[in-house]
Amino acid sequence: VDERNVSSSSGFFKSTPNDSASSTSKPASTLKSIASTVKTSTQNINLNVNLNAVKSGASSIWNKVKATAAQLQHQATLASTDAATAKLANEMLALLAKDVNTPYSDNIPFHLQLLQRLWEVQFPGHGPFERLSPTWKLAGWQKDDPVADLKNSGLLALHSLIYLGETYPAAAQQMLINHQANKKNNYPFAIVGVNLTLLLAELFKLRDPQLSSSREPFGALFADLNAFSEVFCICFLHVDATWTQQNAVRTDFGKIIGELKACLQAVLARGPRSLEDFKHIAAGEGMNLLL
Repeated sequence: VDERNVSSSSGFFKSTPNDSASSTSKPASTLKSIASTVKTSTQNINLNVNLNAVKSGASSIWNKVKATAAQLQHQATLASTDAATAKLANEMLALLAKDVNTPYSDNIPFHLQLLQRLWEVQFPGHGPFERLSPTWKLAGWQKDDPVADLKNSGLLALHSLIYLGETYPAAAQQMLINHQANKKNNYPFAIVGVNLTLLLAELFKLRDPQLSSSREPFGALFADLNAFSEVFCICFLHVDATWTQQNAVRTDFGKIIGELKACLQAVLARGPRSLEDFKHIAAGEGMNLLL
């Protein structure tokens, strides 16, 4: 074999110093590049995770802020409503207090008009109004002059009896007719009305100069402009029903009124905030609710 050829051929399999360095540096460069890419990707992933966490936290905080704002708005609305209710109730109580403390006077046209309206609801179709007449006795007034029986109920008894006659004419007329005859087992319709007015004026503290709806558990009830009149009607029909159930006579009137007073005290102590609330509580206390 030609040695020159072998020597020449073996040279083909030997690496030169430059070739070795070149082949080693290329993989190292690639690894650095990959490492850099991984590091950058990891940083991006961490950044995205952090951003998502920030977004989630911000969203949670914002939801809490909105919930708190809504709650505060609701509380403000309730406070505003309560303030408006208290204002209206106080105005109504002031009007009722004024009525119970205002004596009737023939010299005031409005007072005379009230008496005319009472005549019309108590004696429908009976003829023209008569200021003084024995006809008044048919409705349970003790004299020809009904004003003599108003006692210290002021105009409030007139307003209450007129409301009963105008709002519940059938019920009012039936009670009037049933007790028209002057017998011991009949009650005097008008006198019962006056006494119920005085009882309610006492329980609702209408003569108290410091009266305020916010100080009384039943104060919110009077945001209903007809609350007093409706309670008066409820009480009147309760007395009528109790009278019939007990087959009462006139000497039983004090007992029936005393039982009603105790019942009403229990109802009002529970703080009815509306007429419907009053009825619900009153039914639970055993009142005859016919309205």
